[in-house]
Amino acid sequence: MRRLGTGTRGFTLVELLIAILILSIASVAGYRSMTQSQTVMAGMPVRVLALHVAHNELQQMRLVRLGGEAPEASSVEMGGMSFDITRSSEATRGGLRNVTVRAVGPDGTGVLAVGYLPVPGA
Repeated sequence: MRRLGTGTRGFTLVELLIAILILSIASVAGYRSMTQSQTVMAGMPVRVLALHVAHNELQQMRLVRLGGEAPEASSVEMGGMSFDITRSSEATRGGLRNVTVRAVGPDGTGVLAVGYLPVPGA
């Protein structure tokens, strides 16, 4: 029969507790980064649709070449969601218009698109 106290090698209770503490800290850090990633990814579809709405608005303004100023605000439906659009424009010294389009989704997330368009009538 072997005697337990002599010649056996193993981990002490303190070493095991320290190892468990380190593993639990690593697990909590991994869980936090995973939940943060899920939170960011949850808003992506709205932002992607808002980006398409803003770019579509810029292209529409480019194709139609709106005379004078575009309406300040409007609403567009895309992907089953309603997006509020606000536009602003100012003339540049190079003979172009700096047009800013902001598209905001129903949850408040949105994008800002900037484009340069020819001055109407030029």
